[in-house]
Amino acid sequence: MNISLKLIINMAALLLFLAVPPVLNAETQRDDLLRQAGELYNSQKYEEALKIYDEAEKQFGPDATLMYDRACTLYRLGKYKEAADLFAKAAKNTEDNQLNAAAEFNRGQSLYHLAHETTPDKAADMEKLLKQGEQAFRNVLNVTPGDTEAARALERTRRELLALQQAKQQQQQQQQQQKQQQGDNKNNQKQNNQQSKGQNQQQGENQNQQQQGQQQNNQQGEQQEGNNQQGKNNNQQQQQNDNKKPMSPSDALNTLAEEQNKAADYSRAIQKFSDSMSQKDREKSMQELQSFQQELNDLTDKIGKKTDPRSEEIQKAKQAQKQALDALKQGDLKKAEEKQREAARSLKQAGEKEQEKENNGQHQNQQNNEQEKEQADKQNEQQAEPDTGTEELKDAARDILEQEKRDRERRQQTRQKGGVNGVEKDW
Repeated sequence: MNISLKLIINMAALLLFLAVPPVLNAETQRDDLLRQAGELYNSQKYEEALKIYDEAEKQFGPDATLMYDRACTLYRLGKYKEAADLFAKAAKNTEDNQLNAAAEFNRGQSLYHLAHETTPDKAADMEKLLKQGEQAFRNVLNVTPGDTEAARALERTRRELLALQQAKQQQQQQQQQQKQQQGDNKNNQKQNNQQSKGQNQQQGENQNQQQQGQQQNNQQGEQQEGNNQQGKNNNQQQQQNDNKKPMSPSDALNTLAEEQNKAADYSRAIQKFSDSMSQKDREKSMQELQSFQQELNDLTDKIGKKTDPRSEEIQKAKQAQKQALDALKQGDLKKAEEKQREAARSLKQAGEKEQEKENNGQHQNQQNNEQEKEQADKQNEQQAEPDTGTEELKDAARDILEQEKRDRERRQQTRQKGGVNGVEKDW
């Protein structure tokens, strides 16, 4: 009995001894694979690293750490959608606060880049992705409230969301204004048709009066018709001028100053988040910023030629813009932002001076128009009112001539009869 018990104990110990090495061997293999993948990742060989992470997942199954490492590799490869989904799974399947915060932060970054890959006609998709990224950064701050990088990323995302919503609201207002303008145009066309119909009726009446021999009414009708036609032409010309009214130089300069400030904000954003951006993303952002600044330089040159090429403010703005573009080409974002702000201030000052000139010109034009209108009204009044003084003078002259004729006939009759009448005294 003792021999059997001892044999059983020895057999159990032997089985236990044989079971331990495979477990340790599996963990060692997993660690070796993760180490190899990490070395390839650090060497920026992301495609090879991803293959080893995939192999490790097949052999040992997914866990939060492995999912996080694979998501980082996908992020570096620019596969932001897959990276965002995998970061979300890693955050959900870990109880480690540090790993959870890192996964949520990287998910927010992936969603941010994914939002900027959307086309301009899909603003709703971009807004949705930015909101998801905003929530990811909030999740980081809930776990680690003192994370300054997450706070800055959250503020950046919130600003872009606000700008996107404002642009959306402005677009809706413009569409509503266009619809309202179309309605007004239809109403104006209807009124013009009614007015034309009324004018045709008036013309018909004037023709009947002409047939009845009333020449004066005929002339008045023609004059009225000409006035109506002139008024119609003036209204149509005014409407065309309103529809084709170009942007004033002051508005153009102010808009250009706002765009220049946006370019400066872009330079600052790249400075802040340069460390968290991949080299590919940073180069792409720098190229876009340089193209944007070049467009602003060209616009400033065109507007300057149309306003006052000798303007000191415009010359300062052009000089600052050139220095900003040179700084961007050299990678000096701090200097570029400084010169962009300087150019924006000079453009703003130029816009204010142009506005003052425009206001003075409008005031003078208004005075001239009022004077011309007053003179035209006086002329119309003089043409419309009959010259009563002239008519009275004609009547008096006619009476005098008739009286003189009667006196002459009376004197002739007196001479024929032989009589003499005294001469009438005219004093």
